[in-house]
Amino acid sequence: MERSNLITSINKISVRFLFSALIFARVLIPDPSAAFTAIKVASMQSPNSVEFKSLQAFVDDVETLTSGLLEFRIVTIEENASPAEILEAVNDGEIDAVFLRINSLATKYPETMLFGSPVLGLGLGFDTSSFFSWLHYGGGSELYERMWDEIGLNIKSFILHSSGPNAMGWFAEPFENLEKLQGMKIRATINEFNNFYREIGVEAIPLRGPDIIPEFAKKRINGVSWCCPKEDLDMGLHRVAKYYYLQDVGTVVLNASININANIYEALSTEQKKAIEIASLAAVTKNTSRDIFENGQALKELIEYHEIILKEVPQDVLDAYTTSAKNLLEKNARKSAFFSEVWQSQKDFAVIAVPYWYQKQEMRSKVGKMFLKSIE
Repeated sequence: MERSNLITSINKISVRFLFSALIFARVLIPDPSAAFTAIKVASMQSPNSVEFKSLQAFVDDVETLTSGLLEFRIVTIEENASPAEILEAVNDGEIDAVFLRINSLATKYPETMLFGSPVLGLGLGFDTSSFFSWLHYGGGSELYERMWDEIGLNIKSFILHSSGPNAMGWFAEPFENLEKLQGMKIRATINEFNNFYREIGVEAIPLRGPDIIPEFAKKRINGVSWCCPKEDLDMGLHRVAKYYYLQDVGTVVLNASININANIYEALSTEQKKAIEIASLAAVTKNTSRDIFENGQALKELIEYHEIILKEVPQDVLDAYTTSAKNLLEKNARKSAFFSEVWQSQKDFAVIAVPYWYQKQEMRSKVGKMFLKSIE
């Protein structure tokens, strides 16, 4: 759909997709001079997605914290819309804001990958906890602010959702090594930052959700990379495949953000801006907490009731992906001084934080394995 037609469509359907909780509990004392403001948010994540739950939680909290003086109105837009074009429409003031996965912009704006879905945890061992430690205390937030200026967009952005790691996915037959994986056809998102399969001789096919199971049933694909136990169970992937590789070799951290036209944001009161900041932090915390529990429930159901077989990603597959990821990061660092600066900041942080964090985690992992054996 052309950008002008898409923007017209968003404007027409905004009322239909209004998800505002008119709550007037006085949590913060608003600035008496602050006027009522409504911001229209185009969501590129569907209402049944896990990301949308974080957006809705954010919207509800902002309205509560501002005593209803700041309202976000959500409209959903079609899947085939270009994330970069929608973001540029926000930059131009044609749309107030957009909610999307940050890494969906990476083909046009490679820098966004470092904040949206750091490939293989940047090869540094980053997980969600260490990423946000870097963001809030390692200089990452300042670089995230700068990024929008570096790519020439008038945007104020807040991360609302973080999940991961995703599962490598479902396979009709198991593979014990890299050689067995080669030659397979796998449903996976195709962009510059997911070219690992192509590099090792695996064909990645970008199927939409509704098309995946029919194509798998017809044996036109050998495997499916989608998300995680909860969403995979909801889709019914266990009906067409039994071998489930829970560990992921790529998407260790996956973030989604609300991106507001900076002029609209700057016109808000100090209290309204603080409400957005607080609600964004709360949305991430709520989702990461929910993510562990809901995926745990789903995995238990998959194993106990659907008899799926858990498999581990072979070491040589991980080794091959690590090489590919490093080459990709180095290539983009050579092209962009800012990309290089952000990645260096993450590496400097990792030297300090990762040895501590993973040695602490090692004991927890051992205790977790002991508990797992006790209930098997």
